[in-house]
Amino acid sequence: MTVPLNGIGLNKTEHTLPIDGTFVLTVSFDPTDATDRTVSWEVVGSGNLVSIAPNGASCTVTGLSVGQTTVTAKVGNHSASCAFTVVETPLDSTEGYGGGNGQWDD
Repeated sequence: MTVPLNGIGLNKTEHTLPIDGTFVLTVSFDPTDATDRTVSWEVVGSGNLVSIAPNGASCTVTGLSVGQTTVTAKVGNHSASCAFTVVETPLDSTEGYGGGNGQWDD
């Protein structure tokens, strides 16, 4: 029996990433038992700011140079994107969190 896909989402819609830092994007499916789960990944915009290493429903994004770009996941006619801001220095979790100078995962 074929279960149609209603839509997809990502675990993050925007993320700040240092050069050489990595973040794993993961696709969620609606419904979770949808038959078509073939994900294609692409960098939209400036492709030299990040590299991507797709692995099915997840994709490791690595910061390469400073700037902003978007990584998009597509399944059939559905897509979801995450905007990445790549910064020069690694984010320091000891400063800046309260002042909004950084973004960290819980």
